[in-house]
Amino acid sequence: MSAQHGVPTIVRFDNNPQHFDTSLYVNRLEALLTFSKSPYDIDSQAGNPQTAPRGKLPYIKLGQETIPDSLFGYEELVRRGLASELDVGLTPKDLATSRAITSLVQELFVHVVMERWIDQFYYAREKALGHLWYPLRVMIAYFIYRSISSSGRAMEFGRPAHETDTLRQTAIDALATWVGEKKHVLGGDAPTRVDAIVFGLIAAVHADLRWNPKHAASFHAHPNLREYAEGLRKTWYPDRPSFLAA
Repeated sequence: MSAQHGVPTIVRFDNNPQHFDTSLYVNRLEALLTFSKSPYDIDSQAGNPQTAPRGKLPYIKLGQETIPDSLFGYEELVRRGLASELDVGLTPKDLATSRAITSLVQELFVHVVMERWIDQFYYAREKALGHLWYPLRVMIAYFIYRSISSSGRAMEFGRPAHETDTLRQTAIDALATWVGEKKHVLGGDAPTRVDAIVFGLIAAVHADLRWNPKHAASFHAHPNLREYAEGLRKTWYPDRPSFLAA
């Protein structure tokens, strides 16, 4: 079924339904719907941020309507009865913990994007823009670099490499400690919203290890994180590639 039949369609960067996306937020939206056993499709065409609502992916197509954002898009589907709420029954302490871990993961994804477009600039240019005419590719990549570099400095990410590496490593260490050996981050029998974003980050990095070699190495140094993500993959995405094979 498709969006015109009442089933949401997710527009991603990668339109291959057998792959995880390199975007944390695409993976998060998919996981929110998958973990809540809510039906959805993946658009057969790769998305283009230039034509996307708010200039960002993912977004949801529902008939002739488009719904932006991974979190608020999911919440809108819950409001309409098209998705189920994952955080039902959580205590105030659980919700506070979920919010804190979500903030940590979002901070880490800034590091991920910085590594991609600053440290791995040439690979990023060819991967993301390789379909464009070369002079246009160079120009657009330069503007992306400038934008991300400026944003990083504004968020105090414009530090010497060794300081940035320390911040990244301590954040991943903290995430690994929080996850521990649990099947789900909050320790319950079923995944919750926070599992969607933690899983989404690990899946985004493993979708292309060459784009984030430092983050990949940091995750590999914490086998519990990969095993946590692999457990969810086996349960919910059995047809997609294993994280342990990477």
